[in-house]
Amino acid sequence: MQLPPAEFKSICDILLKEGSIVILGDEIFSSNALEAIKKDIIERVDRFHKKNPLKKGLDKEG
Repeated sequence: MQLPPAEFKSICDILLKEGSIVILGDEIFSSNALEAIKKDIIERVDRFHKKNPLKKGLDKEG
């Protein structure tokens, strides 16, 4: 089912106000999915720094 653009925007506006979604650039994420992504990134960086305390940064591909 495809929504008309105005209806889609209206629904997105409601979900944004509720805090159910987050819009980053052209991408729409559920708030829960974005929190899971942030948690995963923080855990990966923490693990990296524990394994490599003298290295300055994390490879983008790692």
